[in-house]
Amino acid sequence: MESVIQFKNVTKKYRGKVALNDVSYSVPKGVVFALLGDNGAGKTTSIKTMLGFVKPDKGHVSVLGLDSQKNDVEIRSRIGYVAEQPSFYDWMRVDEVGWFVAGVRGGQFFDEYRRQIEQFKIPMTNKISELSKGMKAKVALAVAT
Repeated sequence: MESVIQFKNVTKKYRGKVALNDVSYSVPKGVVFALLGDNGAGKTTSIKTMLGFVKPDKGHVSVLGLDSQKNDVEIRSRIGYVAEQPSFYDWMRVDEVGWFVAGVRGGQFFDEYRRQIEQFKIPMTNKISELSKGMKAKVALAVAT
């Protein structure tokens, strides 16, 4: 079965402290997958490694069949990631966030962003500072797609 995420014997240490210790797993295509664990269990390190932001000390990670270290930009262009506490400029309106990101992402991004924001029933003219935590998460999800 084709794997969309694969960790092979991955180890990562920070200043001698082990974040990932010989971790191996694969996620088959079509499976819903969650990283769960206590604080300090290595969840964030795993995600950063998948996205190519962190280089493992040992082992190999692939996402969508691509090496996370050699093809990090392509991986990040093909997947979305929403942090637990997304950061936005609070003074921006929801529509301004979309235009801001569209300047980087280009293409049809803003049209898709607007469609999702409308689906989430978030007014485009609301400032980020006026949104609830859940609404901010929905804006982050719209940005990540």
